[in-house]
Amino acid sequence: MRKIEVKNAVPFPVYIGDVETMGARIRTCRVQRGLTLEVAAQAIGITASALSQWENDQVKNLRPENFLNFCAYYEVDPYYIVFGQAREKSPTGRFRRLKAP
Repeated sequence: MRKIEVKNAVPFPVYIGDVETMGARIRTCRVQRGLTLEVAAQAIGITASALSQWENDQVKNLRPENFLNFCAYYEVDPYYIVFGQAREKSPTGRFRRLKAP
């Protein structure tokens, strides 16, 4: 029998499972405040099952008004929730785009 080996094969990167998702950041905001799904969802104006779907990354398109209500309630930057990194603020207090790496 022949061994099936690929010359110079690279294994899967380790970081694939370590990526924090948008749902994980949403859950972290809620858990840090010690709120249940029902209480948090009622404050935002959505159902508990909808918030659960957000946290489990089962929703692809959030309604902007609900998402912005969430960000306002938790006082968190929407850019951070979506992309995982905070935007830099200019001296005027306005946000500016991140510099390309």
